[in-house]
Amino acid sequence: MNILLENGGHNRLNVGDVVMTDVAATLLAANDRVKKLRVITSAPDAYQSSGIAGEPLGVKGKRLYLCEWNTLGPLRPLRKIVPLSTREKISIAEEKFRRNHPSLATALIKSRFIARPNHAKQFNTFLDTVNDSDILCISGGGNLNDSFLDHAFAVLELAEIFLAQSKPVAFFSQGLGPATNPRLCEKLKSVLPRCTLIGLRDNIVSTKLLNQLEIQGDHIKITGDDAIVAVNDFMDSNPQITSHSIGVNIRTARYAGMDQQQASHISKMIAQAAADLNMPIQPVPISWQQGGNDLDSISDAMDVDDHIFKEVANPLDPISVIKLTARCKVVFTGSYHAAVFALAQGIPVIALSTSEYYDTKFLGLLNQFGNIGLTLVRPAEVHTPQEARLVLTQAIENAPQNKAALIEHAKTQSNASKALYQSLWDAIDQTIPATHSNTH
Repeated sequence: MNILLENGGHNRLNVGDVVMTDVAATLLAANDRVKKLRVITSAPDAYQSSGIAGEPLGVKGKRLYLCEWNTLGPLRPLRKIVPLSTREKISIAEEKFRRNHPSLATALIKSRFIARPNHAKQFNTFLDTVNDSDILCISGGGNLNDSFLDHAFAVLELAEIFLAQSKPVAFFSQGLGPATNPRLCEKLKSVLPRCTLIGLRDNIVSTKLLNQLEIQGDHIKITGDDAIVAVNDFMDSNPQITSHSIGVNIRTARYAGMDQQQASHISKMIAQAAADLNMPIQPVPISWQQGGNDLDSISDAMDVDDHIFKEVANPLDPISVIKLTARCKVVFTGSYHAAVFALAQGIPVIALSTSEYYDTKFLGLLNQFGNIGLTLVRPAEVHTPQEARLVLTQAIENAPQNKAALIEHAKTQSNASKALYQSLWDAIDQTIPATHSNTH
């Protein structure tokens, strides 16, 4: 069988998205039935150099087909000036047109590329790959929500293309919501019930949204975050790393809700508390995205040795960030995956949130780890270094009694993730005739 793997980190600049993609690719490729695995990416060289199984597929072709209003060709620039309500209606009509008349939609888009042979090549490569793929898999992510509408619609519409061809679609390690956008909710209600498998990384927020949308079924499973598979494998093959630092991650990206002033304030409080406790700071970056580089949020406010910042200045692979986390006695983080890396190693987390989006992510993660090991804090409520020090010392004091339980919760989730990938084949055997499953 041939598999197309969609993911939430095409540029491989967010190590949380990277680790979930890589775990998915590794577990899928491990099955002998997989003949070809192609992974959508905008950084094919970075993907190939990672050594992870699978062939990179450029994302441009997908964008050329799924980009909103692309079917309208010369009229597409108008989307920037028409009212939002009108844009929504036209976008919905375009989706239906592409779904009901795929050949005509393809012909219209191709007509725009007569003088752009490179676009035509990428577009055709995408369509050929879709037609050649037996299964669509979507690796873990927290992007089917109101904060990432463009990405969410593109993923769900790609799923609809496969479903229209009666091909299986499987989601893994998904954190769903918050979702209040009517069009997104309708799209979720249309796609998710028809999927072969849906793996959720939490049993709180994601299941609440599915219940609200009246989406149910035995194909929906709770596994935890696929990143925990990588952490668990790392811990199984590495000796205990000495932990003595305070890990810090501050997230100021658009969707995080924390501005630079808040980030600077909390960074200074943490830095002073660390100095009072005579503990070094260890930056634990997750994102090196433009406009969301975690290092930018803390570098000006913390007195950290230059060699420590140089160590994390460029994008790191997942294992390198997991190793950084292992150095820490406690982790202050505004990033969800820094918390995942820490908790899975039995390290306590002080989660910094200023938005509903991150509240949902952290509370779902807390529940997956037995409601221990993670303290949710509002940065604005930490007024002094003394308050930061109190939160730190409480987390450190409680760490020994929670460590074994946290690691056990991590093992349970890792096993559940691996089991879901194995169960994919049983589910497919029930939905694909044997003659089709042997065609590739």
